[in-house]
Amino acid sequence: MMDTLRIGFDAKRLFHNKEGLGMYARTLIRDLVTYYPEHKYLLFTPSVSPLLDPELANHPAVQIVTKPDGKSSWWWRSKGIQSDLRRLHVDVYVGLSNELPFRLSRVPSVVVVHDLIFKKFPQQFSLLDRWIYNLKFKNSITIAEKVVCMSQSTRNDIIKQYGIGSAKTAVIYQPVAPPFRSEDIHPISTGAYHLFVGTVNPRKNLNLIIEAYKVLPTQYRKKVIVAGRGDSYKEKMELKLKKYGLKECFEFRAYVTTDQLVELYKNADSLIFPSYYEGFGRPIIEALTFRKPVVAMNISSIPEVLGKHGIIIEYDSVKSLTAAIIALTDKAVRSSVLEGVGEHLRAFDPATLSHDFMTILQDVK
Repeated sequence: MMDTLRIGFDAKRLFHNKEGLGMYARTLIRDLVTYYPEHKYLLFTPSVSPLLDPELANHPAVQIVTKPDGKSSWWWRSKGIQSDLRRLHVDVYVGLSNELPFRLSRVPSVVVVHDLIFKKFPQQFSLLDRWIYNLKFKNSITIAEKVVCMSQSTRNDIIKQYGIGSAKTAVIYQPVAPPFRSEDIHPISTGAYHLFVGTVNPRKNLNLIIEAYKVLPTQYRKKVIVAGRGDSYKEKMELKLKKYGLKECFEFRAYVTTDQLVELYKNADSLIFPSYYEGFGRPIIEALTFRKPVVAMNISSIPEVLGKHGIIIEYDSVKSLTAAIIALTDKAVRSSVLEGVGEHLRAFDPATLSHDFMTILQDVK
């Protein structure tokens, strides 16, 4: 029988990041509260926002703790929070986004590591940012009793880069967020467009799709809807589309609500996801939930998250991506890659993942 715990969480991202780390944090807390309401969940945040829905915020198992007046957010999250953890009798503290307070002591801790982007793609970060991220990361994986990794790929990266023992790490996949869950089995169907989901930056590699469309026969050029924000790289891609005469083939939607994204998945033909690196790759699971095949490269976490339910293309290959897009017009191919996808998705079952996470919290307290 499990002991009743008072579990603290670094909830800054939960309250202030709409996508990515924020969605992960809200989904995890909701699932833990749903399956284990006997525990107390203390959400430590510099400030609150409407991103946490009132039903969960007001749940009797949830307590929101904000920083004391007059204290800086950085100081409180990095050091000052420790007195609050002791005052509120927290049994175990969880860093939900790659970091823990410096020199955290007297309170057992777990850190969740999503990726090592700052190591894999250093060009996306300033020298100062890389130094800060590395400092925080080394502190967190050193003091944590357990390091939870989003994928086996991320776990391997951490062990290789930082030399920590494998016994200190565990892999617990990211569950699909509640809006993307459904009791209904979605039929395998084609759609009017291909979908690209994610920030429009060099790592996500929208450029490969554009280059493929340049040589793709006209009859296969379904529209590509790009659901994600971008800045200078997006502008560069838009200029390339204009140069290639492909502007009509691509539709950019920078701000998409969760409900709108659900509908985009439901009506899509496929998810084209040519990312160079992922710590997990949430859009893959979202697409498979709606029985949409995925086109992606055999790199980082993608093979373990995708399984056999998509088309793996050669690294950064225009020819390979073009062939995959054409192949997906064959109903037999679509049926083949999606066969058994329901069994595959059981690895991302929220009840199982919540149990695995709670087991770790019980073990380290």
